[in-house]
Amino acid sequence: MEGMLLGWMGVISILVLLGVYSWQIEPRLLKIRRLAIQDKRFLRSARFVFISDIHVTWFTSKSILAANLRKLRREYAHQPFDFFFLGGDFFDRTDHNEKLLQWFYGEIVSFGVPVYAVLGNHDTRFRGVSNAKVKRMLRENKINLLENESVILNAAGTKIQLIGLRELETSHEYLECRYFIQSPNFYRRTIKNVFWYKRFDKNKPKLYRIVLSHNPDSVYLPGRRRPDLMLSGHTHGGQIILLTWIGLIISQINPHGSFRSWSGEKRLRETILAISSGFGEGLMPFRFGCPPDAYVITLKPWAGERCCSSQL
Repeated sequence: MEGMLLGWMGVISILVLLGVYSWQIEPRLLKIRRLAIQDKRFLRSARFVFISDIHVTWFTSKSILAANLRKLRREYAHQPFDFFFLGGDFFDRTDHNEKLLQWFYGEIVSFGVPVYAVLGNHDTRFRGVSNAKVKRMLRENKINLLENESVILNAAGTKIQLIGLRELETSHEYLECRYFIQSPNFYRRTIKNVFWYKRFDKNKPKLYRIVLSHNPDSVYLPGRRRPDLMLSGHTHGGQIILLTWIGLIISQINPHGSFRSWSGEKRLRETILAISSGFGEGLMPFRFGCPPDAYVITLKPWAGERCCSSQL
């Protein structure tokens, strides 16, 4: 009896330690994903950072966000960024913690570089989040919101085209397949009926093209000119890898799209797709085996080597 009690105490102790680690430690272990891209169109090197999925809610820890922002500041001090890109999902299901998100925006803007953003499904679809409030807060902080719009940026002397796409779940076609068990190919076929990206077919084809889209399924949107680089989030990289088998079951009931819980880089023909595992935590304030991340991307002149390399 005593041995069984000690055994249960040991199990409970391990679970408590795992809980504390996944709640207070791993969410602070920001991973810097470095991606270097070479292209003949770049005159000089330019550098920017991309983060996604902040998911501010009533239980979000300011100290955790601050710790990860400090790591980004050290990265900036080593070599400054030219731009800051945000991939959406600023709130998580409710917009009650506006004060914390205002503080976060202020920290991002204090880097002193132009900031561009797109919205995510939590910013547009959940009843607890006011889409008007999200847009107002971005506007008040002088963060440029792109909704099926493009801008021309000067990246260290080279003009690049930045396109920001609306959240896919605001399209009737994509939302229809959001709540049912579907194969990845089904999502890809459905995307072919959403024509947001085709409006950019007539834009200058010679410029390097970066697309910001919260949902990585946007990479399958129809259009003649494919993105050179697409930056997305949404998947959280699984967030709690220990529960991957549970996640696989949940993703079949409430799927997140064709990429499920995948994150990282992938080449899809002409496009380099980079999916962030997120800067914050969604639904539950835990991470295990999947720390938060930030992409630091360097665009370099062509040197006759591989077009891109990553250092994870």
